[in-house]
Amino acid sequence: MGLPRKLEFTIATYQEMRKRGMRVVVGGDYGFTVTPMGQNARDIGHFVKFFRLHPAEALKCATSVGGDLMGTKASSA
Repeated sequence: MGLPRKLEFTIATYQEMRKRGMRVVVGGDYGFTVTPMGQNARDIGHFVKFFRLHPAEALKCATSVGGDLMGTKASSA
């Protein structure tokens, strides 16, 4: 399976997860040649470009959703 086909399946999977109300967090295996440290913010843009999230939704996936899943609910200020 080539990279374009894997991307197509990944996009379809994320869209199905959203339809089912599943929360998704930005993150991954960083520190390797293809995913160097400091590049994780790039994933927010990928969530917008490939998974069609609104920028605010993508930012939540990189911040508050992860906090919620780890049991550190953000306070409403």
